[in-house]
Amino acid sequence: MNRVARNIIAFAFTLCLLAGVGASVRTPAQSADEDLLQMVAELLSSPDRDTRGLGLQQVRKGLPGEAITRRFAELLSKLSPQGQAALLDALSDRGDGAARPAVLNAVASPDEMVRSAALRALGALGEPGDMVLLAEKAASGSDLEKEPARQSLARLRGEKITAAILDVMTKAAPKVRAELLRTLAARKATDTMPVVLRSAADPDRSVRLAALAAARTLGGAKDTAAIIQLLASAREEAERNAAEAALLAVCGRNGQACADALLAKLPNADVPARLSLLRALAVIGGPRALEAITGHWGDSDLSLRDEALRILSVWPEVTAAPHLMKIAQETDNPAHQILALRGMIRLAGPEDERPANMEMLSDAWKLARRPEEKRLVLGALGGIATPAALEIALQALASPELREEAALAVVMIAEKLPAANAIEVRGAMQKVLQCAQEPSLRQRAEKIVKGLDRFRSD
Repeated sequence: MNRVARNIIAFAFTLCLLAGVGASVRTPAQSADEDLLQMVAELLSSPDRDTRGLGLQQVRKGLPGEAITRRFAELLSKLSPQGQAALLDALSDRGDGAARPAVLNAVASPDEMVRSAALRALGALGEPGDMVLLAEKAASGSDLEKEPARQSLARLRGEKITAAILDVMTKAAPKVRAELLRTLAARKATDTMPVVLRSAADPDRSVRLAALAAARTLGGAKDTAAIIQLLASAREEAERNAAEAALLAVCGRNGQACADALLAKLPNADVPARLSLLRALAVIGGPRALEAITGHWGDSDLSLRDEALRILSVWPEVTAAPHLMKIAQETDNPAHQILALRGMIRLAGPEDERPANMEMLSDAWKLARRPEEKRLVLGALGGIATPAALEIALQALASPELREEAALAVVMIAEKLPAANAIEVRGAMQKVLQCAQEPSLRQRAEKIVKGLDRFRSD
């Protein structure tokens, strides 16, 4: 008999039992249940995967009741490790806590695959009392056990779970405390932030780092000042980075609600902390943040000046443009001027419903000292359909270094200009054809000229 035939017979047998036909018609309900359990045991013991799947489906959605669940769980000892793992997953899906004792026994199995499946099943079947077991496995179990234990810690159901976590944390080893902090974050237990903040000052480094990672997920605007204090008191770079990540995440979620705390702490912070605070101000944005950041351009510390300019160069609002213009005009540091110009060019280009700022692009063109920045201006000009943009792009045709980029920008602008600018466009195309070498670019220029000729003849 082939596999398909065996599956059909097994499936038909299942339907008969569930419908109460055949021999079960002549026996009490308890006898029918015994028949079903025997059938499931045979299906689960089959070497055929599809046949085993039929048995597992009966465990998941078959006869209800705790007594049946316990009988299903008793089958664990009769199966191979692979079969035990599959049955544990099915019992988890069934969701009946009556299987919990058998699942706990399976956590002590000599087979790692079975232990992993049992830990995974506790996420659906476990109780608050299983918290220590799961946390210890998450902290010190094998590689195959850690992730299922962490997932189950996050999935455990019940109103008392958070209280159980906090209770265990008061007496657990550092590794377990660190795992439970990760669990609080995974469970989005925002009301536990006071405990998380206290844990960020724990004597154990792993607990401190886990607490800072949890604060990144759980922190709110009201925690901003406390996180800044943790940033200032960080004992090493890894902690400082984790505290900054938490601060940036909180500011990203809460915006201007964090501004007062940031601005209050900024003046007296040391340089590493101020760098982090400037980055947090950049996340929340707004006029006050911009003012504080531009104020650091004149700081005596080079790292603060560099960071202030870096932030300004990517500021999303045009309010940063005057500051960038001033820096580009006044600085004698080539790196600073380049960064400021790039910020100007980015803000001057068209974006969504905002038109291009031709005056700013013209200023950037005049201030640009390197071909690289001039190419950025040309790139922005190519998307602008105005005679002023055409005029700037034409100036670059005289530069051998910029000629091809300039010719491309001129053609792109000309293609968008209306018929009212036919005279300017014709003259521009003549200049492009005199100097451009790229065949495809010359073809585009010739096409524009032919279009003008047709328009004139009409």
